[in-house]
Amino acid sequence: MLSKFMGILDILLAFSLIFIKMDVYLKFVVFLAVLVAIKAFIFFDTLVSVADFISVLIIILSIIFGANFFLILVAIWLLQKGIFSLFS
Repeated sequence: MLSKFMGILDILLAFSLIFIKMDVYLKFVVFLAVLVAIKAFIFFDTLVSVADFISVLIIILSIIFGANFFLILVAIWLLQKGIFSLFS
């Protein structure tokens, strides 16, 4: 059950990254990024959590400096990880 919730969280964050470019729902994106950072900090002993933490850092940098190519990679990473979490 917890892994499915975390998968939904990853999928929501992946889809909400669309709004960074438009500056719409920016607080929602930051809220979801903080939740993923907390999740990554709790499970920091795995390589996937380290990748989540790096993803959150890229999201924060994209909010500050503007969206870039790495944000697309982060969205794809979070989306595929969320889908795999839902179906595992």
